[in-house]
Amino acid sequence: TLDTITLGGTELLITGAVTITGPGADLLTIDANQGSRIFHVDDQDAATQISVSIDGLTLTGGNAGKGGAIYTREDLTVSNSTISGNTAGNHGGGIYSNDGTTTVSNSTISGNTASLRGGGIYNRSGTTTVSNSTVSGNTASRQGGGIFSNRLGTTTVSNSTISGNTASFGGGIYNSLGTTTVSNSTVSGNTASLG
Repeated sequence: TLDTITLGGTELLITGAVTITGPGADLLTIDANQGSRIFHVDDQDAATQISVSIDGLTLTGGNAGKGGAIYTREDLTVSNSTISGNTAGNHGGGIYSNDGTTTVSNSTISGNTASLRGGGIYNRSGTTTVSNSTVSGNTASRQGGGIFSNRLGTTTVSNSTISGNTASFGGGIYNSLGTTTVSNSTVSGNTASLG
């Protein structure tokens, strides 16, 4: 059976190294009910990166200016999880990675929305790796429906599918002043109305 933890309008703040292990994305959902972001990962020390792992969860209903489900400045790993149905007023409907290291593996990032950039994932000046995952059905009104990589960020996609995402520019992936590498992956069925 699917169990749901519904947040009461306040994000979950992570300030120290932690591993969060759920029973499986099909068994446990954390739902912010559009009242807040779900996870805010930041130790408030730009000189260090704490290690945070999130495994075996579905994250939905998150709503924030940046990073509807997750905002991180740290070393974050998301595995065996689903991030779906989250909204950002600006950037990163699913995940906003700010100068951090973000790894997404064996996961699905789908159906998230950003009013500006990075419907699924927004990588700002950090290192983002997506492997054995699906980024699909995400929307950004401007750039990077699936993934937006900005400000000398490094983004690597391997053994993954980027499909059905929509933006004005870069329906699947938009790379701005960064380095993006895609290998052994499928990029298909994405839409950009302008470029």
